[in-house]
Amino acid sequence: LRKGDPGDPALADIRALMDHHAEPLVDDLVERVRTASDDRARSRHAYDLIAASPSNPLGRAAMLRSIPGRAPDRGAWHAGPRRHPILLSVIADQYVADQRFDDADACLIAMTALDPTYRGYQRLAEVRWRKGDRFGWFDAVRLSGFCSATPEESREARMTMSRYVASLGDWTEAVAQAEASAAAGHPEGMLFAADCRAHAGHLAESQQWIDRLATAHPDRAPDRFWWCLRWGRGEAEAARVAAATVLAADPLRDDAMDTASLRLAHFLVATGDLPMAERICSARYAARHNPSDGIQLALIRLQVRGVDAGLEVLRTIELDLQHPIIGIYDPPLIGVERWMTELLADPQHAVDLSQIFDYADVSTDPGFIWYAVGRCLRGSGIADIGNRCLDRAITLRPAPHIEAHAAHLLRESGVPVGSLLQNNQDGRGGDF
Repeated sequence: LRKGDPGDPALADIRALMDHHAEPLVDDLVERVRTASDDRARSRHAYDLIAASPSNPLGRAAMLRSIPGRAPDRGAWHAGPRRHPILLSVIADQYVADQRFDDADACLIAMTALDPTYRGYQRLAEVRWRKGDRFGWFDAVRLSGFCSATPEESREARMTMSRYVASLGDWTEAVAQAEASAAAGHPEGMLFAADCRAHAGHLAESQQWIDRLATAHPDRAPDRFWWCLRWGRGEAEAARVAAATVLAADPLRDDAMDTASLRLAHFLVATGDLPMAERICSARYAARHNPSDGIQLALIRLQVRGVDAGLEVLRTIELDLQHPIIGIYDPPLIGVERWMTELLADPQHAVDLSQIFDYADVSTDPGFIWYAVGRCLRGSGIADIGNRCLDRAITLRPAPHIEAHAAHLLRESGVPVGSLLQNNQDGRGGDF
């Protein structure tokens, strides 16, 4: 193919077959590129492939994958007459790597026009989210649901849309999407439908969903308990007993790093069995040296043994964070731990929450930060500000057990959820 006369009709026929991927030699060369033992061999086989079949889209895709830094003229390949979903997929990946999101968007639109699939539209949604196009992201997710090949993909698309509109406070649309995803009886869909109904103010319908969940999936009894605790409705004692049975059946690993121990610790804190919760959190922190486990342990000891015991745990966390091997780098939690240490060391010091707003702004779990700060303030005798922090934590939609326990603590104090922040206009604690 390299040495033959370009005008030879036989050579032209072979090239035509290869360019349309109708010649086994292309498959052989693609496989050689894929399985090459080193970069030099991979580069040689890729160029052999392009020399043999300059217009073959799979050959171009193989070349791009093998030597992305040297791949020429990607734009021309994207716009060329022999576009192929695999080639467009590879080009889109390289546009994303170069942070050329508009080009990646156009490439993926062309790819999904040729081959509309769930995964293709999900990738388009990811690109649009990264470039800040929320409306385009939502549309791509919606289209992915139409192209889903399985019920699970359709449900996941609806759940994604539902969570997004819920984050915007549009509970009416969130309910519609959530209930459509829950209709097939999937537990996550049923749980989210209950959540959306409750936030929309339809507690009776929400309770119907959570009861259906517990009946159809007995292993989800803890979810029903957290729902009862969060909203103060339902058969709370029956839910507690059922949840305790399910959680007790989970075997706890010796190193206390498993999810089962975390679920049980949260349950024990919420139900008031603090000595057992302390044992579990202590074992978890000893095994993991994770600041979030340490903060949970400090809050429990603050409540059970007093300020000095809580302060001792926080100072241990500080020492562990400075350790070159076991220290876990998490700037927001590190900042919260130091803020809590200063508060407990000097309770008469004026409470300044401006730092907490800064930590929460950059945290992946701002709800947990406000929950921890609220419990710390309450444990220090500063209940009014602590309750405001718990109320703020709930508005940030933390994990269900955090939201439920924060609401429970507020109800115990006679404070309606949401009442403490209703006059806050500046978003950064104007009424703190």
